[in-house]
Amino acid sequence: MTIELFRKCAFWGFRILLAVTLFAAVWHHRWHEAALLVFIGFMTFLPQFLEEQTGIDYPSELELIMLFFIIGSLFLGEMHAYYDKFDWWDIMLHGLSSIVIGGIGFSTVFVLNK
Repeated sequence: MTIELFRKCAFWGFRILLAVTLFAAVWHHRWHEAALLVFIGFMTFLPQFLEEQTGIDYPSELELIMLFFIIGSLFLGEMHAYYDKFDWWDIMLHGLSSIVIGGIGFSTVFVLNK
């Protein structure tokens, strides 16, 4: 399996999980959770949106790290209270976010210098 195929499967698998969770939240009238799920769903399209708007083809590995950051911070951290359950969760996500921001910056500079 190539990294590109894995990236597509990971993004669409998580989006399907979000859709099922959104359906359950609406079914049980948990509107705050439903609104957060819609926002998280929007965030999963952010890497593609950035590529289309900037014309920069970000590496699939960087897009996967972005997805894992979205899952870790919003889905697990906010919705499932990982920030409260694990003291190290916030520190780990700050470390991951620095990798994502650095990767985006490096990719942008690399492409602009071509």
